[in-house]
Amino acid sequence: MKHWLYLLLAFSLSCMVGCKEDPETELITIQDNNAPPDQVVSAVTKENYINKSYISLLGRKPSSAEMQGGLFRLDQDNASKESRKAFLDDLLQEDEFLRRMHEVARAELLRNVDTAEISLQIYIYTTLLDSPRYQAFRELILVEIDKLQQLQDIPNDLLAGNIDREEMHRRCVYNPIYDEINMGSQNF
Repeated sequence: MKHWLYLLLAFSLSCMVGCKEDPETELITIQDNNAPPDQVVSAVTKENYINKSYISLLGRKPSSAEMQGGLFRLDQDNASKESRKAFLDDLLQEDEFLRRMHEVARAELLRNVDTAEISLQIYIYTTLLDSPRYQAFRELILVEIDKLQQLQDIPNDLLAGNIDREEMHRRCVYNPIYDEINMGSQNF
């Protein structure tokens, strides 16, 4: 065993001795020496980029017309950073992206609660307003109804440009449905 250890040590030392830096070697830097742009981004690479972008942002594959439009957009400048940005900016302007963004937030934050459940919750709170037993809580009940109505209005407000992603998320987490899901007794 010692024999192998000595052999390994001798080999390591010989490598270190042979790897000395030559003090006479001078590093030369050539000004404006940039690699030329790659003019051969394959069609398959562009198609994969378009497919993944559509699936990630819109939740679906592009149609053949959308694929052709995407390829045209990317081919304008050989899939440069600017052409990719322009392509993605086009996708982010789609109403479908806003709907998808809401769908994902609803799934992750509200366990896919639908408008029927929200309407039912509004109805229950409204019914409580008519009961003399809950008159002391009238203002609190009105606040909860308002939160639920704002939650229900998210899709229309997004499409109309009245709210942004931050406000959408705020509405998704500031309502009695979210509270029940995430702050119920089972979480304590």
